[in-house]
Amino acid sequence: MSGADVSLAVVGTVDLCFKYGKSLVESYNSFKAAEREISEQALSLTGRWRRISLQLQILKEIWSSLDEEHQRLQDEVLQILVQKLQHAVLQISKAETRHDGVGSGRLSRLKQWKYAFTVKEILHSVIDDLKEWQAIFDPSWYLIIRVASPLIDVELARPRQPSETALSVANRLRQALTTKPQLNERIFLPASGIAKFQDTRILFSEARTMLLHQVGSSSSLILDHAECHPDANLSVLTQDIRALARQLRHTEPIKFCLLECFGVVKNQDENTGRVDSFDFIFRIPRDMRQPRSLRDHLCAGDSYSLSDVFAIAKRLALSVSYAHIMGFVHKNIQPETVLIFDDGRSPLGWSALVGFRTVRMADGKTLRHGDAAWDRNLYRHPDRQGLLPDTDYAMQHDIYSLGVCLLEIGLWRSLVAYDDPDGSPSLAKRRPAFPTLATPT
Repeated sequence: MSGADVSLAVVGTVDLCFKYGKSLVESYNSFKAAEREISEQALSLTGRWRRISLQLQILKEIWSSLDEEHQRLQDEVLQILVQKLQHAVLQISKAETRHDGVGSGRLSRLKQWKYAFTVKEILHSVIDDLKEWQAIFDPSWYLIIRVASPLIDVELARPRQPSETALSVANRLRQALTTKPQLNERIFLPASGIAKFQDTRILFSEARTMLLHQVGSSSSLILDHAECHPDANLSVLTQDIRALARQLRHTEPIKFCLLECFGVVKNQDENTGRVDSFDFIFRIPRDMRQPRSLRDHLCAGDSYSLSDVFAIAKRLALSVSYAHIMGFVHKNIQPETVLIFDDGRSPLGWSALVGFRTVRMADGKTLRHGDAAWDRNLYRHPDRQGLLPDTDYAMQHDIYSLGVCLLEIGLWRSLVAYDDPDGSPSLAKRRPAFPTLATPT
């Protein structure tokens, strides 16, 4: 199918999504007067469809601004949505057909109860399907913020109802990407500002937890240290650090699996006065606590359900994807740079990627400097191993590092072992079999 054919087809596809989505929401809204659980689920469906329909409308308006590859990707994702909506409409239609003609009496009351139960099951399934589709769609949706088109700026900035907040994150990220920092936008913070915090080590991670006790309250932050290579262009590096911090300030932490950046501290060498490192200061999301590194979890060997382990793998892949969408290569993806927080809901918790110590813009200059540390080279592509890597760093090298981490997560055991937290790393001994995972949930 040519680019022109795809452009014509997507209009029909989006219109089908609107048709089935509207029909679905109207059907379930008719149950609002029914029992409370159905009413709450119908409200959840309405809100989720509102967000999706807004994104689809924007996508339809800016379609001509997308390149052919992006159009094909979006078209494939939209076809999945059409199928899910068609299936949902068919399910509710069947339920309504079976319900028609129900009279009164004890038998009819039983049928009414069965009908309500069926509606709840279908509604729950529909909401889960839309959540699943949204997770597939969102990374490609946020790629739109990188397309240089005035039409996209106009559509994202168009005034909308106060409740229409689905586009706010994309708009803020695009502004952070395409505009210069405002005079009142403070990215770099004085070192004295964090001196009052009590910092606590996170095992097997260079990140630290910072806690400030005040009268009647306390504040928790994450400090993530980033060294400056002596040969680095400090001016360019500072620009990259600023750009990354601005974008991380406007993320949705839970969705992006990247922490919100509060600011950055420049650290100067006491003798030369030259900036030799940066400290990223991240906010800890609400209801998250007690961060541990993924390495700590892998070394501990505790058993978790397969679904919990798989969720960590998905979040790590998402965080790498969104870092790339922002235009950055991470260059330091390994279990030490993945923090897992106790969220009070799942046994394993919620995870986020940190460790932005060698980050740079994807199209920026690379120094081709490395090291001989085997435990770090384990996560590097063969072309990027050793003191003098053979090739410039690219996003594909991050994907290689991600793959090694996913292998460890899948096995749920560490490839690197430590006799003690401060000791030297060694290659973990092979085990005779896979570790036992708990029963999937």
